[in-house]
Amino acid sequence: MTRDIVSEAANWRARAERAEAEIRRMHNDAARSSIEQREQAQREEDQRRAAERKAANETALESERVNSWFNYRMEQAIAGGDAAFTSFLYGDLERHRKNIPVGWPDGVSPSTPAVDVLLDDAEPKDGEKHVSQTALWKAVRKHGCTPPGYKPNGYRKQSPAV
Repeated sequence: MTRDIVSEAANWRARAERAEAEIRRMHNDAARSSIEQREQAQREEDQRRAAERKAANETALESERVNSWFNYRMEQAIAGGDAAFTSFLYGDLERHRKNIPVGWPDGVSPSTPAVDVLLDDAEPKDGEKHVSQTALWKAVRKHGCTPPGYKPNGYRKQSPAV
């Protein structure tokens, strides 16, 4: 009878070990599945963000290209003298932004970094222009106009009246 009890206990112990092994396997499978789902969701989120960044970059690049053509045409008008510049200024802004040729104007490419324009008294860093160094500012000053808030040492934003 002792032998039956020992064999019965060994049988129950073996069954318990098999059940524990099955539970561990199920737990590990569930953990792996959960990890794979999270990784898949993260990959999808990364792809979505990359697509959004790509679309935003393409939109910004196209906007930069259109603005480059506008600036190029404005510089040509300034170089063309008062009549050409006056004609340019009286032109409709939307007309200037439409009929943009394919590609980039001479001397400008997508790899050309955008030139920042400072609107305050900060010292320009390398590659930046102060607003008073821009072609439009020079043209406005040449024609005797003084923008509101203009100070000889730079363009300052006007503070609201208190």
